[in-house]
Amino acid sequence: MSDPSRLGKVSHFQLDILALAFRVAPSRAFFVLVSHVLANVANIAAPWFLGFLVASFGASEFRSGGGGSGIFYAVLIYVALFCANMVLRNMAIPSAEQLKIDLETNLSLRELRRSYTCSSKIRSMVNDSEVTWAMQNAGRAAASAWENFVFGPLTAFVGILAGLVMVTKTGGWITGGVFLLACLGYVLVSSPLVQRHRNRSAEFVDLDNDSHSHTVDVVAMWREAKIFGVNRWLEEHFLDLRRSLASAGIARARATRNLYLAQSVILSIAILALIYSVALSGKAGSDLVGNIVAVSGICTASIMSLQSLGFGFSAIVQAEAQWKGAIAVLESAQTESPMSSTNFSGPVRCVAGRPTWVIGPSRAGKSSLLEELLGLRGASPQLERIVNEEDVPAVTSGRVAYLPQENRLIGATVEDNIRLGRDGGETETLLERLGLTAFTQQGQRSREALKPTSSSTSGGESRRIVLLRTLLDDDAELIVLDEPTAGLDQGWSDIVWELIIEKAASTPVIVATHDPRAPRSESDPVVWVSPRK
Repeated sequence: MSDPSRLGKVSHFQLDILALAFRVAPSRAFFVLVSHVLANVANIAAPWFLGFLVASFGASEFRSGGGGSGIFYAVLIYVALFCANMVLRNMAIPSAEQLKIDLETNLSLRELRRSYTCSSKIRSMVNDSEVTWAMQNAGRAAASAWENFVFGPLTAFVGILAGLVMVTKTGGWITGGVFLLACLGYVLVSSPLVQRHRNRSAEFVDLDNDSHSHTVDVVAMWREAKIFGVNRWLEEHFLDLRRSLASAGIARARATRNLYLAQSVILSIAILALIYSVALSGKAGSDLVGNIVAVSGICTASIMSLQSLGFGFSAIVQAEAQWKGAIAVLESAQTESPMSSTNFSGPVRCVAGRPTWVIGPSRAGKSSLLEELLGLRGASPQLERIVNEEDVPAVTSGRVAYLPQENRLIGATVEDNIRLGRDGGETETLLERLGLTAFTQQGQRSREALKPTSSSTSGGESRRIVLLRTLLDDDAELIVLDEPTAGLDQGWSDIVWELIIEKAASTPVIVATHDPRAPRSESDPVVWVSPRK
């Protein structure tokens, strides 16, 4: 797709979305477009064919009654064309919904992959929620543009009101009464189906709302994706979330299809009654022909207004604005990162045996310093001021395990949250040691999928789970821990410090903390951090 920033006209935007739809799902896009085109052809052909056949009978044949069978066959052909129009439209609804979801998923996944693979300096400058909002809105804008490009705008209120006035004027009060009865039958038949559709829609909206929170969590895993190399697994997890949403969306689309098909049957019967009421009104010749064609055309237009799915040209303009706004947020990530505003001492040796401590008050810049050290804010020109020159290769090219300050969990089991698709490592013992027995293989919550934004675990549980994720990697050449005991009481803090000291005996460990209970000895290497004045 061309760069949306260069889409100066709505027509260009429409063409780009159309091209994207055929790239994402060509057969589905072809089916939806062809179905809609054929439906509109049938809609136009119906009154024309009816008028043509009726007009072929002479006025004398009408007066003598010889044209009755001809009118009957003409009506059958008209109803067949009308039904073909409605069936083609409604049979394409599930495919149209799936195509919308495919468009959203394709664009959202593209932006998720971009957030994982872009420069660390660029990514660190963008808020996770803004990235999530932008990637989802870009997809939804494209889906909305597709939907409104395919389906034309009309409102049910205007269609019914205009239809009632014009049908009454054309066919008289009896024909107007038949039209009102048709509307009443439409409402009575539709009510239970509408309720079912609302239920399916509510289920979809609930999942869609959860999907945003889940996606925020996945997007925020960009550091873990870079450090642990698990971006493919996180992308697959994101696709699993989208599949659940797709199932709910298809259920909603099927409820929509059933609703519209039932409405089509009622309205087809109503049109048949309207045409016969005009035919039996006592008029003859060209007047009768004109009335039949007029009523059939008017009713068809009213029906189309009731079942319109589009929001019109203005909605496409809004979709383009939504798209450009989303892309602008993502493009703003290319702002240059400011230089670190932190003062720190160094360099120090970072070797196995005892932890290397990064000490300083809250908000002194310890987290920023660690992210610069790991390259998560781009290549740091001050790297050699943090660790000795001989330790630089271990930091820049070695295998690193990292514990960020935030407890980022996704909507999956604790085991999946710990592994993130990685093999190796034994979790059962550490789960038990960290008081997470309920999440072991024999525990009652072993198969429980955590809810978005860690709402199904306490802050302390979340912190211990994320710590276990970091300690799982036995092959790490360096372990970097940012406030590992944040949110933990003294008992759990003591256990966590024991684990860290044990790990430091065999692997270099850097720990940033302002915990006064940290087991720091006088001989441990320390990087002192303070805000730059």
